[in-house]
Amino acid sequence: HVHRVTARQSRVPWTEPLDEADWARDGRSILLARERVAEGVLDILEFDLASGTSRELVHCDPKAAIPCAQTNEASYSADGRRIAYFFAEGAVDGQGIPADCGLRIMTIEGGAIEDVTRHPCGLVEDRHPRWSPDGTRLAFYRTQQEVKGGPVTGSALFIRDLATGAELQLTAWD
Repeated sequence: HVHRVTARQSRVPWTEPLDEADWARDGRSILLARERVAEGVLDILEFDLASGTSRELVHCDPKAAIPCAQTNEASYSADGRRIAYFFAEGAVDGQGIPADCGLRIMTIEGGAIEDVTRHPCGLVEDRHPRWSPDGTRLAFYRTQQEVKGGPVTGSALFIRDLATGAELQLTAWD
């Protein structure tokens, strides 16, 4: 989908709610999460400020073989070639909780996708990934619940080395 904003328009021309904006380091584009309310899913879009056009980078398909529930909280790498984002996918249980969630990295040109983390949704969730300046690590926070879908019983800040997968916990569980 490509949307064009004219000089007379002062906002992005979608009727769906938008959320979670992140600036590209060069200031030319913004990542957005778009909620498709009728389907109850979130996609990731890139909005080009100069042209006023957008492109869908990550499409969440609730009817796919592995159904997608949401993709959001995206952030650009320092070189602008990749994005990191939160995902939730898989069969939804009786509480409405998808099977798996975690963090992914996508190469913008070509669309290659790599799981960084993956956990049972509703028990452990890694959220809000942010890139290190050199693009070799991700900082994120992890929440945990004692009972699936129950209240969060702890959260802590982590850094993950993308080459080795090693994680460093920066803060105590609160």
